[in-house]
Amino acid sequence: MTKLNRKHILTTALLLGAASVGTQILLIRQFLTIFYGNELIIGFLLAVWLLCVGLGSAVGNRWWKKRSPAIQFIAPVFISSLFFAFIAAIISRFARLILAMPLGEQIPLAKLFLLGFLLLACPCFLFGMLFSLLAALRQMPHSNDVPAAQIYIYEAAGTSLLGIVFSFLAPHFSNLLLLYALLIVSAWLLFFCFRQKWLLIFAAAATMLLGPYHYSRLESKVMHGYWDSFRAGFQVIQWENTRFGEIALLNVQGDDYLYKNGAKITLLNDELTNQPLAALLMTAHPRPHGILLIEGALGGLPFELMRFDSLQITALEMDAAAFRFVQSHYPRSNINPSNQSSVDFIHQDARFFLHHCDDNFDLIVINAGDPATA
Repeated sequence: MTKLNRKHILTTALLLGAASVGTQILLIRQFLTIFYGNELIIGFLLAVWLLCVGLGSAVGNRWWKKRSPAIQFIAPVFISSLFFAFIAAIISRFARLILAMPLGEQIPLAKLFLLGFLLLACPCFLFGMLFSLLAALRQMPHSNDVPAAQIYIYEAAGTSLLGIVFSFLAPHFSNLLLLYALLIVSAWLLFFCFRQKWLLIFAAAATMLLGPYHYSRLESKVMHGYWDSFRAGFQVIQWENTRFGEIALLNVQGDDYLYKNGAKITLLNDELTNQPLAALLMTAHPRPHGILLIEGALGGLPFELMRFDSLQITALEMDAAAFRFVQSHYPRSNINPSNQSSVDFIHQDARFFLHHCDDNFDLIVINAGDPATA
């Protein structure tokens, strides 16, 4: 058995800070995706996080006083907390099935809070238990009586380090993948620290069984199950995580739709809507030349406007990834090449653009979407 020393306590504190903030960030992102970007979920999840971590610390403090704390408990509690967080992320994808919510109906806040509490309670409670275990172990022989302040410093350092790393990684990878990577990396680091054989077996098995091929199959099943929970027959063409949330391109009964954070954004190549809208816009000015579209261009409205002659269209869309998703679905074949109209897509915040733009526009069309979370 590995003997307790100062390195074990401080290394675990560093990993605890990194794992806790990483789990918190990813689960908040996951719940924002499931519940249509509703900002109330952020405050609620943080409240649940603090409550359950505090409860785990209080229970753990009494538990370790009655039973002699041992170093071999660190890794099981640590791995269990991350494992339950990974399971919570998967289960949250099936929230609509669990809560029996019909298509088109948003999940009520009461049910949202209840589900969030049930999914977060276990990993947060274990994080609190682990912190109280470190506090108890620091006073054991061979630990050199590590100051409590030093544990806080190392935990804060781990929090800051992973927070910076995830600032760069989170927009490019899915929540499940990052949680899985956090679990595997933590298992390997704990093995190198404590040299427990079961950690080696777990880390190696998890790395091989949930490698790139197997993991992609798992994530694909989770994603298809998620969209099937809305309605059977949703065919996932493509999906991706961006700076602004999770976007998905779906085929529903022959039509392609763009969804963001579980909410429908637009029907692609929607001629029934775009043609009369384009005609209506052209009646708003006697001879329009410059037109600025603020959001709402992903359905193909700019290309419908290009049927008219001599228009300079500027379309603002903040999410470049969403534009890249739908770009191949634009009806370019319907554009008259001799009408000298053009469209320029700019991926920028509208207020920033208007503040720094010197161009004049005859028409400014704002279609920023409904304030679903206001």
